[in-house]
Amino acid sequence: MKKPWTYAEIFDLEYFLARDRDMDQTVLHERDRQIYLAVSNDMQPAPAPTQPAELIRLWLDHMGKTKTSDPPDRSVGRSIVESLRTLSYLLLLVGLIFGLVAALSFLSYGGTTPVNVLHFLFLFVFSQLALLAIVMLAALLRLTGLGALPNPIISLYAHVSDWFIARTTALGRRLPAQQRSVGTSHLGILKRLRSVHGSLVYWPVFRLTQTTMVGFNFGLLAATLYKIAISDVAFGWQSTIQISEAFIYKAVQFLSLPWAWLVPADYAHPSLSEIAGSRIVLKEGIYHLATTDLVSWWPFLLFCLLFYGFLLRLALIVIAAIFERRTLQQAAAQQLTTRPEMIHLIQRLQRPLVSSQAGDSETRGSKLAIDDNGSEQMDLRPDFPLVLLLASETAQDISLDDLNTELKRLGFSISERLELGGGHDEETQTEQKLRSSSWDKSGLLLIMESWMVPIQDNLDMIRQLRQAVGSRTPIFIGLIGRPAEDGHATRPDPLERRIWQQKLDTLADPALSIFELSVAPSNQNETQIHDT
Repeated sequence: MKKPWTYAEIFDLEYFLARDRDMDQTVLHERDRQIYLAVSNDMQPAPAPTQPAELIRLWLDHMGKTKTSDPPDRSVGRSIVESLRTLSYLLLLVGLIFGLVAALSFLSYGGTTPVNVLHFLFLFVFSQLALLAIVMLAALLRLTGLGALPNPIISLYAHVSDWFIARTTALGRRLPAQQRSVGTSHLGILKRLRSVHGSLVYWPVFRLTQTTMVGFNFGLLAATLYKIAISDVAFGWQSTIQISEAFIYKAVQFLSLPWAWLVPADYAHPSLSEIAGSRIVLKEGIYHLATTDLVSWWPFLLFCLLFYGFLLRLALIVIAAIFERRTLQQAAAQQLTTRPEMIHLIQRLQRPLVSSQAGDSETRGSKLAIDDNGSEQMDLRPDFPLVLLLASETAQDISLDDLNTELKRLGFSISERLELGGGHDEETQTEQKLRSSSWDKSGLLLIMESWMVPIQDNLDMIRQLRQAVGSRTPIFIGLIGRPAEDGHATRPDPLERRIWQQKLDTLADPALSIFELSVAPSNQNETQIHDT
């Protein structure tokens, strides 16, 4: 049985991936390959893992053991999970206090005008049910893939979390530098998780909301029971609209269905005669009303708060936990196969290190794999196919042979080559081809010059590519550096790469990633890459 993923592991994974974003791929390849070899040796004589989930878990476990940042005794993921648990306790307490204050204020009875039952129901029961109906409809539409209604709710959650992060950041400036660094890191992971795993954020926030409402309804119950126990509270009903006692009786009968079979009828809801006897007419006052009729409402009101407030919210917390776990496993499995950072990680773990061999023009740029014993092997067969997308002018300025070899070193292959920048008809054909292609086990590679600052046109083009290939297809932006004066390949400048990364982050596209390519200028004698 596969071990289920946890939020602590997801948080840890985001933390380590974020820490590796600006590191050189060669350095990362050496580190991750050594991790894979060390883990494989430790598992002998058992075979080395090959499945993506197993590989990532082993890598994550090794990275957690070698983590040097604070706190040293627990992972970043566990720290965030414990912080969220503390937040849930805090929200529970806040809800409890608000419920106590609201009920005690509403049930203030001076002995002249009874507490209006209809006001109580509309304020504390019906309003909750109406809001809950909207949220549940939104969740249902979200599960069925329709995003018309969930978007405003998710946006509300996003605005609340942004406000909380901003306030927490401002408060964190007063903390010591070490604690401020840890807090900033945790908040950054949460914000990245929201943009990368949007579905994973919905259910925890929903559960936190219901936790707050559990505290609120418990406060209402406790305060209402307290007021009834220590004081003589009279309950009645009145309305400008001419509502009959029979209609009120049928309404309370319907509302009491969840508990009517558990308790005697006298406590389940007021009788028709008691409802008629507790009707308030302002010009007549309350002195003619019987006490038994005025106090007949309190069991019904307590049961309403218990079943439609407290117990219902507890049930929603359980349901949210079930959907949260299921969504966590589905999202984790999907991200392991489609997210570019994961693809890079799997390739780095499984691909042996590669050494460059200098030689004449016929063998220049060829690279041989080095196996675990240090002996040279033939070129590796790339594992992950990419559709290469080149601008017409860029295709004339880079060595396609070197590009192919560089991609092989990283564990990729070019399955097809397309060009951009031609006429309108050519661009339309390219877009149609991208839309009609199957992207189940392949991705898209867009080559860009790192020294060209990404402008809005570049971002718009990437958005159009995303629409053409679908939301789950990995898109890689391959940055090439300026050629050296002697014609040799150079890697992109770190500052240029950082600018590109910041610009692409504004797209909030979890299936978009950058990696650097060291590609020499083109040579007329080089062999071109053929479409396959």
